[in-house]
Amino acid sequence: MTGHGNGRTVTETPLTPGQQGIWLQERMGAGAAYNVAIAYRITGDLDPGALADAVSAVVLRHEVLGMTVLERGGEVVGAVPDTPPIPDTVRFAGPSEEVRSRIEEVANRPFDLTREAPFRALIAESQDIPDEYFLCLVVHHMVFDDWSSRILLDEISEEYRRWTADGPTSPPGPTAAYAVLRSRKIDPVARDRDLAWWEEALRDAPEFLELPRRSREGASRDTHLPRPVGTAHTRLDVDTARRVRELAAAHGCTDFVTHLAAWAALVGVYSGQDDVLVGTPVTQRSDPATQHLVGYLLDTVVVRAAVDPGLSFSALLTMVRETLFDCLEHDRVSHEEVARHLAAGRADPSSRLFSVWFASEEADGEELHLPRAKTERTESLSRWAKFDLALFCSFSDAGTSVALEFDAAQYDEQTMERMARHYAGLLDAVSADPSRPLRDISLPDAQELRSLELWGRAPRPEPEEFHHLFAAFADAATAHSGRTALEHGDHSCTYAELAAHTASVARALLDHGVRRGHAVGVAVDRSVGMIAAVLGILRVGAHYVALDPDHPHARLAHMVSDTGLSVVLTGAEGGGPWSEFGARPVPVPEPWETDPTSSGTGPDDGSKDKPAEGRGRSVADVAYVTYTSGSTGAPKGIRMSHRAAWNLIGWQRRHYPHLGEGSRTLQFASLGFDVSLQEIFGTLTVGGTLVLIDQAQRDAVHDLMRLVDRERIERLFAPAPVVIEAAESAHAQGVVPRSLRALISGSEQLVVTEALRETLRRVPGAALHNEYGPSETHVATVYWAPDDPSEWSTWLPVGRPIGHTRVRLLDQVGRRVPVGSVGEVFISGPGLAEGYSKMPAVTAGTFVPDPFSEEPGARMYRTGDLARYLPDGNLEYLGRNDGQVKIRGFRVELEAVRSVLDEAPCVAGGFVRCDSRGGEAVIVGYWVPTDPDTVLDGDRRERAREALLLHMRGRLPSYMLPSVLIPLRRLPLTANGKVDQRELPVPDWDEGTADVRGDRAAPSSDPLVGAIRTAMAEVLGRSEVGEEEDFFSLGGHSLKANRLVWVLAASHGVEILLRPVFEERTPLRLARAARWIAPLRSGLPQPGPPEQRTVPNEESDAAANSSATRNARLLALIDEIGATDDDRT
Repeated sequence: MTGHGNGRTVTETPLTPGQQGIWLQERMGAGAAYNVAIAYRITGDLDPGALADAVSAVVLRHEVLGMTVLERGGEVVGAVPDTPPIPDTVRFAGPSEEVRSRIEEVANRPFDLTREAPFRALIAESQDIPDEYFLCLVVHHMVFDDWSSRILLDEISEEYRRWTADGPTSPPGPTAAYAVLRSRKIDPVARDRDLAWWEEALRDAPEFLELPRRSREGASRDTHLPRPVGTAHTRLDVDTARRVRELAAAHGCTDFVTHLAAWAALVGVYSGQDDVLVGTPVTQRSDPATQHLVGYLLDTVVVRAAVDPGLSFSALLTMVRETLFDCLEHDRVSHEEVARHLAAGRADPSSRLFSVWFASEEADGEELHLPRAKTERTESLSRWAKFDLALFCSFSDAGTSVALEFDAAQYDEQTMERMARHYAGLLDAVSADPSRPLRDISLPDAQELRSLELWGRAPRPEPEEFHHLFAAFADAATAHSGRTALEHGDHSCTYAELAAHTASVARALLDHGVRRGHAVGVAVDRSVGMIAAVLGILRVGAHYVALDPDHPHARLAHMVSDTGLSVVLTGAEGGGPWSEFGARPVPVPEPWETDPTSSGTGPDDGSKDKPAEGRGRSVADVAYVTYTSGSTGAPKGIRMSHRAAWNLIGWQRRHYPHLGEGSRTLQFASLGFDVSLQEIFGTLTVGGTLVLIDQAQRDAVHDLMRLVDRERIERLFAPAPVVIEAAESAHAQGVVPRSLRALISGSEQLVVTEALRETLRRVPGAALHNEYGPSETHVATVYWAPDDPSEWSTWLPVGRPIGHTRVRLLDQVGRRVPVGSVGEVFISGPGLAEGYSKMPAVTAGTFVPDPFSEEPGARMYRTGDLARYLPDGNLEYLGRNDGQVKIRGFRVELEAVRSVLDEAPCVAGGFVRCDSRGGEAVIVGYWVPTDPDTVLDGDRRERAREALLLHMRGRLPSYMLPSVLIPLRRLPLTANGKVDQRELPVPDWDEGTADVRGDRAAPSSDPLVGAIRTAMAEVLGRSEVGEEEDFFSLGGHSLKANRLVWVLAASHGVEILLRPVFEERTPLRLARAARWIAPLRSGLPQPGPPEQRTVPNEESDAAANSSATRNARLLALIDEIGATDDDRT
């Protein structure tokens, strides 16, 4: 077809499939990534004018170098001018620095292929360096390949010789390259057969490789172009290159195939995946007529390698060779056609079928030869990468040069340089012994292994000392007897008083037959008595087991039986199901029942005819047993020794700031949560003050920072979700916790929000620490955030090991993984638990022999957590190795989805989980808007949701996008501060919408009733709550009731107390009561009093609204309605 383009007559021709693929990348914003820049430094006697004429003469004979692109009716075609345009050759002279800058600009200026030819040239002269010139040729990859480079340089060299020797010559006519390209005929039957082969060959292939990208905010799976380029270089010396060639010959293949197999093996190790897809170019120049054509005569094949660590490299090489042969035998269909054919089943139809690239060349293949001048090829000028990760090998008699080209936005230079070294090291190892299994080859060299070993232990040597927890408390009680040990509301006690109280508990335990090594239950409310119970148990050499009476009876019965409890310490009122489980309830003696003259810290404060307390106490004794959920449904009891506990407490005393005499720590964690150990013993062994709070105060997370400020708390331990919610509320309310000096987060990944940064920025000297460790090891690592909150990354690392703890990242066969690669966390050292109670098989399966230790019987704990080392030696937590789900056949790491959700500007906190819809696994996302009121406003909620979807779609493939996004005012938390998945609302998939649907009811005519219905629906995660529906029947409990009170006050201006929520239960009845309990700030109408109600007088109103009365009523109320409060573990 003939047409007109840019004023010239052109011949329109369809783009080849390969060109269509490049054009797609262009339209996606590749910019100058597909510029092929060839630059030479020329010194000596050069005729710049003759060189310019030679370049023009050569370009004019290759009509493809004048091609532009036309878009007509949705079809893209090439437009080849019948009269070639004069080539764009620019001459420039200037200072050498300016010359280099000009060359780089020319090389990286994008082509507009709809308006300009895909070729430009620059001839530059350095004015400050005699006889120094540069030639820069820039061609768009759509019309150019490596073979074309050789042709172009050879012809320019020859043409320059003619121009300088004999004068101008008539250039040969156009080479009609497109006629050759279109002449290839494909049998449609053979094409369909090849297409079917490729479909089967790539069935269930992974779309992504988990390669060592930057930290999470730089590692989103963002395919936006262009990609800034980075390059890491290495070399194979002559001897290694020779052995690789011999290895290739022995297996009947080329250097290319051997290097391709090694690249696949390395990518497998770095990604931790055994299914690797590598893209590689194949030439389409088998026709002799193409040998002298400039043009894009390439296709891509995808080589799929099963990188089994048990394979030898010989076996892998044979497999890759055969796979490549199979690919070449099915080349009657292009890579782009295969990609289009498979697009329907792929997450991102526009993406390539491979994640990494490999190509090679002979180093002496292309040169510029000019008479009386010396030419030297310059380094690559490109600023942009065509691929996320690509390896290029150049073979020569002097060895093999390796260039690892990477997307610098996703990979850091240090990691890529290490990867390039590992590639050379891998080839050195396999060429020396190709029969070795891949799992026996260690990639890190001696220096890296030293770094990994160094990073895997505490930064500084720690003293070899371990103490019994009670002995450490006794020492502190003696040294600080008159100081305040505990505060609880208006009450406090000194160390001497607490020690005496502890002694009375110990005597009571001895009276009931408790001896060293026994287990004793603690079912005491948050109080001084709870602390005295723990200390008294440890004093007699026993260990404590925290019991929550609100837990299901089956769970409590299992815990009593599993630990062999015969005694359970309770509050003064006693009670509980302990007798029916075979345990004796023993009330904790009241403080006034103790002997005030006794120090309570001696070895035996009982009468002479009683057994001595804790005779022979040892750090090897068990200190406590804590329970976690088991995979079989039965909770697992983790037995922690005093030695393990002191590994943490001793380190904490030495390194955490503000732990001296009189320092104030909030006792926030529940006793069954192991963080309580840090709060209690990290404070009471140094002379600090432990501030106790009621359960209701603990549940009011939105007021936590106000409480911290009011109680002058200097140190706060809190789970990550609590930290985030408390900071968001403090930021919204303008609360500044001025006394805070150390905020220590743990239990879940901490995602830093702007509210958290701003809250701590307002508190000079406040430090943020991020702890990591499973219950089986307690805290294993800690990260010290920089002093300046603006330097905090969104996803904080978890830092370096504490104390005598050792941390190693191992792959599936037990090898240390390279820096930046994902590995499973293994923890060793004295901080390990003794094991699981009465579960020897489970203990043996997770507490495994430590092959890295010379100590007999040394163990390490297999956490099941995934992490990687950052270049600075800090550990980054990446989720669980069992946290993967399969969505539409693709493996998805839920933590990866959550990280993108949490990074959205409109999200204050998020969570994702897998659900089922019609038997299909789907992802459900929950998000808390930065402005919680957005949840209540339909228009604002929808706008925010659309912004969130836009954010996620730009960073995740479609199969990783949540099928539903549910907005919440806050995430429900367990008693331990983790996200309570049981309390997350469940989508009603029948509605087919992105909102949770619940019961429907007619709109309320009373605005107050409507406000309460809206608040109840928000707290319960429902779309509607009827006027007469029971809050507790719909899933409410005490924590949600407390939340309801706050939501009503914060969002609707409705002030009510907590008790009426339990008494009235429905929106209609609660609205009636609300009008008599507190005024309405919103000015809603107030009808007359309901029948049989007494209007409170001013005195009772004041009492009801006092802080003390509210707390007392709340505690009494929770006791009364405990049966309605479900499991909060």
